[in-house]
Amino acid sequence: YTMRPLLLDRPGGAGRSRKRRKETGYLRTIGFAGDQDIRSKSCSPTKMNSIGGSSEPQLTLWSPYVYSEYFTSATITNSVKKSKQFSSLIEALQKLLIQKKHTMNPEYSLTPEQKRFYDENGYLLGMPPIYTREEMCKLADDLPQLMALLRPGETPKDIREWHETSRWLFDICMNPKIHDLVEGILGPDFYLWASSFFVKEPHTKETVGWHQDAYYWPMVPHNSVTVWLAFDDVDEENGAMKIVPGSHKSGILQHRRSTVTDSILTLELERGSFREDTAVSMRLKAGEVSLHDDAAVHGSPANLSNRRRVGLTMRFSGTNVKNDLKVNPNFKTYLCRGVDRFKLNPVGVAPSERFARPAFVATSIEEAGPEHESILKG
Repeated sequence: YTMRPLLLDRPGGAGRSRKRRKETGYLRTIGFAGDQDIRSKSCSPTKMNSIGGSSEPQLTLWSPYVYSEYFTSATITNSVKKSKQFSSLIEALQKLLIQKKHTMNPEYSLTPEQKRFYDENGYLLGMPPIYTREEMCKLADDLPQLMALLRPGETPKDIREWHETSRWLFDICMNPKIHDLVEGILGPDFYLWASSFFVKEPHTKETVGWHQDAYYWPMVPHNSVTVWLAFDDVDEENGAMKIVPGSHKSGILQHRRSTVTDSILTLELERGSFREDTAVSMRLKAGEVSLHDDAAVHGSPANLSNRRRVGLTMRFSGTNVKNDLKVNPNFKTYLCRGVDRFKLNPVGVAPSERFARPAFVATSIEEAGPEHESILKG
């Protein structure tokens, strides 16, 4: 393909499109001239952008201007995938398409005091809710459709990285309000790479043992933040997460493997290796979030109440963080903000199906085996 930008809206399209971008933040129609014209039918923050003249699009780009300043994914047919020029085509698209710079929502921009608290303690509470009570009720009503995809013998813990195939979950993870909060911690360049549900039904004995997230992840350097979204009101009675303030400053601690435990995790910290008595309960109302550092020591007790406790974790990392594909070969990134100048990791494709499960099983150091724990000490 010989790349030459075209604005194909209608006669006088270039001027009209520039005006439209100024008014709405996106170009209605854009194309590129090469061996044949490749025209898009639409390009909006909420619709798939089909490019190509045939009934089967040659190239489909997902271009959410409200979420990212650069294309985060592409779905392509086999004919284009085999093209030697595909990489240069995508790179040209990324460079040539002008996108609106994201404007931070002041309500979700962390203050200097909040940033200092996070740096000192390794966690943050007290932020405005991401979703209203009514919005969370709707999300909670939709959750069973995702849970229905679990197979016999699986538990909600197995819903990991399903944002890669479920648009419903992907859209939650790509909420601009969440990204505003994350940007206050990681800076302007970061990606989404993981999501998982932690579900505690009433009167159940399962706990989440004391651990550090970074011990589970084959990623360097440690520059990640977890966003914990409450689907239900969460407090001490129904098993709220607890975190040890300042524990992230101690570095990565040794964990032990145990299958004789009530914890849903098998890698846990040894008792006595941290100050459990200083732990703080992460109380949240439905629709609110907490943030915590990947090295913060945390866990949660059993839910002995009459109320359910559901939380969704979303993992974000700076673009300077590289995953070890030998441990987690299915790792994919979804750029949320800024530019990926490092290009260290595979890039994922935004999903189109509302509810679907991936064909792969997510892998961490927990599943990969003890021989991979040595990379944490490198």
